[in-house]
Amino acid sequence: MGEILLEVLQKLLGEEYTPEVEEAWASAYQMLAEKIWQAMPPEN
Repeated sequence: MGEILLEVLQKLLGEEYTPEVEEAWASAYQMLAEKIWQAMPPEN
């Protein structure tokens, strides 16, 4: 899902989509995904 987010951002931002923007969004997505997984209850 993170790759799809980056693809959409690239299309929306066009030339403003820089390696720095990609790095920032990828990092933010990774952090959010980790927090969500940590908050999920364990499976039985």
